[in-house]
Amino acid sequence: MKRLMVLAVVTSFSLLGLIACSVPNENSDNRNNSNVIPGDKETIRENQLESDVRARKQREDLSGDEDSQDGSIVADNQLRQTVQNELDQQLPGNKLEVSSENGTVTISGEANSAEEMERVKSITNNVEGVRRVNLKARTVSQNPVN
Repeated sequence: MKRLMVLAVVTSFSLLGLIACSVPNENSDNRNNSNVIPGDKETIRENQLESDVRARKQREDLSGDEDSQDGSIVADNQLRQTVQNELDQQLPGNKLEVSSENGTVTISGEANSAEEMERVKSITNNVEGVRRVNLKARTVSQNPVN
């Protein structure tokens, strides 16, 4: 009788285990796909840049770091990142580097044309918190003459 009882308990647990293992987890299929964003690399990068700008704006609103009406300046690192994001968004694939000190933004690196240099200056001047722009970037011809 004891053997029969033990056999019944072991069989019950075995059946319970088989049933539990045969039911698929609804979340397991989505686990690997949770970070997949449809679209090409440009679209993904644009979404990231827009997200960065929104997050920065929310932080500024909460902390009161930026108040252009009072003449205060955005922190240098934040200003540098904002300018870099704007340049990356509006001039994809650029080879420009941005630095900032006390509201003066310095752009170095290489631009493809004089028109691109003017656009860089315009984009940078339109970023809130920029007091002055130093263009140290050089223009590189896309079709070198041999």
